Amino acid sequence: MLFKARRVDNGAWVIGYHVYKNDISLPGCSKHFILNYNGSGLSNWHEVESNTVCMDTGLRDCNSNKIWESDILTCLKLGDAFIRCKVVWSAHYT
Repeated sequence: MLFKARRVDNGAWVIGYHVYKNDISLPGCSKHFILNYNGSGLSNWHEVESNTVCMDTGLRDCNSNKIWESDILTCLKLGDAFIRCKVVWSAHYT
């Protein structure tokens, strides 16, 4: 399962595998990382902001772009109106 998040150091979005590290020697100290795997090993990793971690839904929009958790989509409603929808995870619809 792929994830994306903003890097702590420069704010750029990175895509890869999400890893959560809880430092038991320092209570309250935890870090989130996005790791990239190139098929033969770990290619790079970046510390990311925990509140920006989004999971890939496995779906694509009408322009073939990946749809991520927390994306805002504009959907055509009945008639000519458009509505905005936020992508959220739901155990009911998994």
